[in-house]
Amino acid sequence: MSGVFILDYLAQLEEWLENILGLFPESGRLMPEFGENVWRVVYREYSIIYRLERDEIEILTIYRENKP
Repeated sequence: MSGVFILDYLAQLEEWLENILGLFPESGRLMPEFGENVWRVVYREYSIIYRLERDEIEILTIYRENKP
């Protein structure tokens, strides 16, 4: 992968997160097995696990979904 591709992908991911989670922070799936107020949303083939705390969204991890 080229560095430009990665930077473009990260910029798109950041914009998507701001638009989706910024406007609809509870749009993901609640994941109580990971803790209180922990949610999961999927962007393309990546899962983003995040926690809602008052007016803040804390990204806990981002990982690629396994494909068969």
